[in-house]
Amino acid sequence: MSDGTREAAEMQRWRNRVAQLGPRTEAVPEDALAMAGRAGLGRHQNWFGEPKGPSVAWSIGCGTVIAVIGVAIALLLSGWWIAIPIVLAAGGVLFAAYAYFGPDEVAEQVYVFEHGMIHRESKGQLTVLRWSEIRLLANVTRHYSQGGYYTRSSHNYTLLRADGGKTFFTHLLFPDGELAVLGELIEQRVTEVRVPKAIEAVSAGQRLDFGDLIIDASGISSKHGTLPWPEVESVEPKEGKIVIKKSGNWLRWSKTPVSEIPDVSVLLLLSAALRATAGGR
Repeated sequence: MSDGTREAAEMQRWRNRVAQLGPRTEAVPEDALAMAGRAGLGRHQNWFGEPKGPSVAWSIGCGTVIAVIGVAIALLLSGWWIAIPIVLAAGGVLFAAYAYFGPDEVAEQVYVFEHGMIHRESKGQLTVLRWSEIRLLANVTRHYSQGGYYTRSSHNYTLLRADGGKTFFTHLLFPDGELAVLGELIEQRVTEVRVPKAIEAVSAGQRLDFGDLIIDASGISSKHGTLPWPEVESVEPKEGKIVIKKSGNWLRWSKTPVSEIPDVSVLLLLSAALRATAGGR
């Protein structure tokens, strides 16, 4: 089985897992539904992210056990040694008290709707992310065994918001399989919204930036200069980079890591459309 086949099979297992969980619409918190309604995000479609433990009850239990052990040890000691179990007992009490009285803490969660999503941070803060107002930076790391065989992928995503801020989705905050499917979904939705607008903008004479790559009606520019569309042989992903080749030249004209290019799928589709218009292959 090739590395590509293994990766595709892994991705399909993740999609199946998310599908089995279902949209869980009935469990979406009221504050998130209310915010989505005010923002006009439309119908709820999916949920990503899980509660993170330990549970409050488990935390209180652990704190209580620690406190009891500390008191029991203190009863067996004398002199200055008694201070150690007393500190231990006090720590247990404080841990249990924080678990009971402290703020609820959950994993990062994302509630997906028709026109965007609501992101709930671990401390409960909600952020509206519309498909039309975000750009996606994807960073996928592929891991291999000592024998050189593909084993798994780690996914990290950065959303560039219209307000200039950034939202980070990492495999440390989400189950990695769910994060891969979420990233795929965001890429699909953002691409659907942005490609028609990008074509319209370029047709109106605008220049669009994709990191270090700039696209307009005349060609594509990078740190190496500008390559007119009739001279562009290909713009394609290869080994984690976007590779641009010039017609009649077997060398790469430009290569840029995919992780440095926002909306890379928009770039690829827009480049293909402009090359076709210019008579490129």
